[in-house]
Amino acid sequence: MIAYRTYENEPLDKICAEVYGPDNTESIGWVYEANPGLAAKGLLLPEGTLINLPPTKKTEKAQIQLF
Repeated sequence: MIAYRTYENEPLDKICAEVYGPDNTESIGWVYEANPGLAAKGLLLPEGTLINLPPTKKTEKAQIQLF
């Protein structure tokens, strides 16, 4: 799991697009599941919000193959 700290008024969809790719529409759901209460912070996240970004099945598999 990757820990990410937000900048002021950073939107979650932008973070997910950068980490998981712009075509991965499921990623926002994964992040909300890994971060209870995150949705209550609104669309533009406050500066300094710590978010856990879970790995995808694809990244988990790639990490295993590297070692």
